[in-house]
Amino acid sequence: CQFLALITGKENTYFERSLEKLGVTTEINDAVPDAPPTTQFCKLMRDVAASGNLGEMLAVIVVCEWSYLSWGERVLSKTNRDDFVTFEWVDLHSGDYFTGVVEYLRGLLDKEGKLLDDKGRNDCQARFLEAVQCEEDFFDFAYSQF
Repeated sequence: CQFLALITGKENTYFERSLEKLGVTTEINDAVPDAPPTTQFCKLMRDVAASGNLGEMLAVIVVCEWSYLSWGERVLSKTNRDDFVTFEWVDLHSGDYFTGVVEYLRGLLDKEGKLLDDKGRNDCQARFLEAVQCEEDFFDFAYSQF
């Protein structure tokens, strides 16, 4: 429930408010195709959701949230505080509360891993590494646009 509250609360409204502030209407947003890394990541998330495999689902979400925490904590002290579009994303993905969410998710993944056989652990590891690759591809794509 803690994680659902996180992604359906402040984080969700953050994206809505940011797009509005940047002048991105629903029509514009719907008309712009997803970048290849986004398409790849969405496919991975749909695939693990459809699998019904808790370990694989946790492996993917842990990569996402843990990498955001690592990045958010790294830039927190340097974040531009003049505009919420910049600082609020960092604030949402840093600090004690978010650290607790990530630790909780990691703990769930560790517990699930102990219940899996070798094949299940290998499948989780493969999904984890696939998610890491998706994150890397996403950031490589974003930075290649500058």
